Amino acid sequence: MAKGSEFSEAIKILRVKQDMDQADLARCLGMGQTAVSAWETGQNTPSAEALVKMGNLASYPDCLFFYEKAGMDLKRVSQVGKALDVCLNFIRHFDSRTYDQLGARIVGMDREEQLSAVLESMGGLGHLSPVTSPFLDEVVPAILQLVEEIDPAAATELRPHVGGYDSPALQIGYMRTTAAKILHLKKKKHPWDRE
Repeated sequence: MAKGSEFSEAIKILRVKQDMDQADLARCLGMGQTAVSAWETGQNTPSAEALVKMGNLASYPDCLFFYEKAGMDLKRVSQVGKALDVCLNFIRHFDSRTYDQLGARIVGMDREEQLSAVLESMGGLGHLSPVTSPFLDEVVPAILQLVEEIDPAAATELRPHVGGYDSPALQIGYMRTTAAKILHLKKKKHPWDRE
């Protein structure tokens, strides 16, 4: 584990960005305030489980520090984070109400759970039109890259369908269903477990 001061600064920054005091962060982590205080003063270092929970609270790419220190596979975390950001931007552009509701629902979930929830909500955007093609140029590659990382065989099956639909809603729907299925099937016992 790294020195306590390295954690100290990162935890303080997380709290400030999330507009939390030590007691708020402790509640989110299911711990006592004394644990958070000890981390911030460098007297102790967080467990891997606590680091993952803090990573779940942090936005991307700030979460990478916590995930790395917990020993997670950063390549996969980065790909999930990128796909999550692209999909959230897509939803925000087309349906701000869904975006706001989704933001409140996914707080505290791990990144793969967040992405699954976001992909699920994209299924409700059936009113998409060909005007969305600039956004598809970002969403489709991000989801496809994630699928390739998690399940290369599924990516091979998915690739012929990418761009094969006239309707952007159908194209995203097919990719969303495939990615959500893979995320569900490949879910690890704990998010900090390595493959």
